[in-house]
Amino acid sequence: MNACTKTTRYLVIQDHTSEYPEPITFEKGAPLTVGEKYEGPEGWDNWFFCESPGRKGGWVPLACLQEANR
Repeated sequence: MNACTKTTRYLVIQDHTSEYPEPITFEKGAPLTVGEKYEGPEGWDNWFFCESPGRKGGWVPLACLQEANR
């Protein structure tokens, strides 16, 4: 059985500086593809794995994002 996933595009609405050694980087207005929600023991509520064209992916807090078609 094949599983299909819907991709939702988001835009960055506020700057964010990560303390992670090799964080995802982007600027306000950048298009992102938002993937899986973080489900680990650290308590990162509403963090999602995001990718931006030509850049490394990384974890982003949902508070920094807005759906692109809004």
